[in-house]
Amino acid sequence: MAVVAQLAAHPSPFHPSQLLTVADSDRLSGMVVGLDPSFQLTVANNHYDGVYFLAMALDPFATGQAHDLIDLAAYRYGHPLWGWIAAALSFGRPAAMAGVFWFMSVASMAFAGAAAALVARRAQASPWIGLVVAASPGLLFSATTALTEPFQVALICAIILAWQRERHRWWLLTLLSVAMCLTKEQLVLVPAALTLLELGRILTHSRVRWPSLAALAAGPVALGAWLLYVRGRFSSEQSTYDDGNIGTPVLGWLKTFDLANNLRLGESDASQIGSTVVP
Repeated sequence: MAVVAQLAAHPSPFHPSQLLTVADSDRLSGMVVGLDPSFQLTVANNHYDGVYFLAMALDPFATGQAHDLIDLAAYRYGHPLWGWIAAALSFGRPAAMAGVFWFMSVASMAFAGAAAALVARRAQASPWIGLVVAASPGLLFSATTALTEPFQVALICAIILAWQRERHRWWLLTLLSVAMCLTKEQLVLVPAALTLLELGRILTHSRVRWPSLAALAAGPVALGAWLLYVRGRFSSEQSTYDDGNIGTPVLGWLKTFDLANNLRLGESDASQIGSTVVP
C-alpha cells in the first residue's frame, strides 16, 4: 500500500527524490542538485519537511553547510535520528540518499505493521490489527513524503514489546528508548509512561525492575544532551520558533475547526476542503 500511495501521489515517471519535496526556491536546492544532478525539485507550494531530514542526512552534526540552508534549524535538529539513519545507509554518497529515504519509508511501514500485529497478539487480540497501519491515511501520507510517523509507530510498538517481557534485555530497551526520543521530542512521553507503569509494581507488591527504569531513562537523557549540543551549534536567529508553534493545548484544534467552517462558505474548492478537514 505504501508503494502504491507513493507512485500515485507523485508525477510520472516516479523518482525517489520526489518524496523529499525539496522546492526550487529552497536555499538547500542548489547544494542538493550539485551533489545529485538527477534529483527532482518541486515548486514552492509543494515544499514539505523531507527537505529538513535531507539536510540532517547531509550534515548530521551541524558542522557543515546544510544546516545553515534551512529555516528553524535548531528545532529541526532536535529530532535528528531519521536523517542520521539515512546518512549511515547511504555510506556517505549523497546521490544515494533519495533512494535510501524511499527504502526507509517503505521499510518503516512494513516494520510498523508487523510490530503492531505482534502487540495485538501479545494482548490476545487478532494480529490482523497490524493492517490498520496500511489503511491509515496519516501513515500513508507520511510514507509519500519521507516522514517519520511510521517509524515512530514501529518504535512505540517495539518498546512496548520489549518492556512487557519479564526477562528482557536491558540493552534493547535502552536502544529503543534512545532511538524513540531522538526521532521525535514528544515521544519522551512513552518512556515516561512506561516508567510510571514500572513504578506501579510497588502498589501490587511486585518487584520493580530497576534496570528497566535505567534503560527507559536513557532516552530522555540522550535527548537532553543532544539538545544542549544543538543549542551551542546554532545562532539565536536559528533557534527561534514561528509564532504559534507552541501554545495552549486544544486551542490549535479549535482554531483549525473555525478556519474549516469559514472555508465551507467559500468557493467550491475551499468548501470541499473545509467540509472534510474537521472529520
